[in-house]
Amino acid sequence: MRDPDRKKELLRTLCDARLRRQLPADFPLSARKAHRAARLLAHRYYNGRMKRSFQYSRALSSRTGRQATDVLGGPAFDGFVADCALGSFDSARRLGEMAVVHLDGAAHPGPWWRDLVQYEFAYFLQTATTQTTIQVMRYRRRAGAWCRLFSWRLPEVLERLRAGQAVTDDLRHECTLLFCRGEGNRVIVAEVEKDAEAVFRATNGLRLPAQIAQAAGLDLESTLQVLEQFVALGAVEPPLPEAGIEEAARKA
Repeated sequence: MRDPDRKKELLRTLCDARLRRQLPADFPLSARKAHRAARLLAHRYYNGRMKRSFQYSRALSSRTGRQATDVLGGPAFDGFVADCALGSFDSARRLGEMAVVHLDGAAHPGPWWRDLVQYEFAYFLQTATTQTTIQVMRYRRRAGAWCRLFSWRLPEVLERLRAGQAVTDDLRHECTLLFCRGEGNRVIVAEVEKDAEAVFRATNGLRLPAQIAQAAGLDLESTLQVLEQFVALGAVEPPLPEAGIEEAARKA
């Protein structure tokens, strides 16, 4: 295992359940030991990200008796490891949903609890997703980017919780938040208007800008402006430039 390429191959296999299902004959670990090693890697990978993302619910664990990292163990986690690929959006969403269900079963410290947990879940999708989005000839949402309507003004709720103040009904107000990874993988949370949300949801990697505009109920110029704002934030991948399209065609 002194060969760096061999080490990379080993780690790649341990991090991806699809590769572990058919281990090569010369693989240095048995299937059982490979699963145990993969479980350890997954626990380390997701533990820190869960602590960072679910920090507010974790701070309230003395009242709720639960925290997100509780799901990093037991048969359910073993089943997750048997199917997951570290860094993929699907794996992050699956494990995050396990944490949401677990926390939802706790004694709620307030009517804002479910919104708080959903906020932390959306944040976790950013920290636990490392896969890149392949550029195509259409605008498309980046892996992990998430947009959700909340019943409480979560930014102000978080400020109250940080300050140890009560979360009162004056913060009960609908707001739509966009979660994505910006430059340097920095997590960005931004409030968006309904029109921008409609553009985001219509951007699926298949539609042309005019089709996105039609689906969102906006004019083309406004739609293009919103798309470029999403590109700048890191929520949307821009289409391949003409040079990139020609290069892709040559490779094909």
